[in-house]
Amino acid sequence: MRMHRKRNLEGRLAACSDLLIARGRPCLNLKRAAEEYRALFDFAELFQNDHPVHLEIGCGYGGFLAEIAKRNPDINFLAVEVCSNVILAAMERVKEAGLKNVRFLNIPAEILSCYLPEKSIGRIYLNFSTPLPRSGYANQRLTAPRFLEIYKKLLQTGSWRWCRPWGTGTWLRRTPGCPGWAGASSWARPSSWARGSGTGGS
Repeated sequence: MRMHRKRNLEGRLAACSDLLIARGRPCLNLKRAAEEYRALFDFAELFQNDHPVHLEIGCGYGGFLAEIAKRNPDINFLAVEVCSNVILAAMERVKEAGLKNVRFLNIPAEILSCYLPEKSIGRIYLNFSTPLPRSGYANQRLTAPRFLEIYKKLLQTGSWRWCRPWGTGTWLRRTPGCPGWAGASSWARPSSWARGSGTGGS
């Protein structure tokens, strides 16, 4: 179903400009952009601290993001969402909550490498990513091999990717270079989530 454009979308996005650090694409060809364009962020300058950086890809309306950021003020969070209508809701939620440790990228996941340095991300979250069940769309899923290769380059050595698919209450995790996904117990949270247990989905 087609999503209706939000009223005063551009004006509301502008009101959240302090949170929105990238939008759109450098060129129409995403593969070319990923290979050739670089505008890498300095996270220490961006957040004005040296805290670790975690990344949520496909943040949706920001429910999970806002809660985990609130519970973990000593971690910086980047949130990626390709749909401007959707990311606006997430940004307004974060802005209303007064969270200072969150920034947003309104871009396709294919060009994450244009903005994020290699081995700079401590953890990646994929929460209820659009399932795209038809086989013809398999390459578009955020868990497709071509995306996993992008994530692998961004993650610091030994870091985890955490994935919570549709239709399951199970967190799945995977380290770079390891085949398959290792299942965690139902609704389990990583022990390193200081003050982060019990967060809900977006």
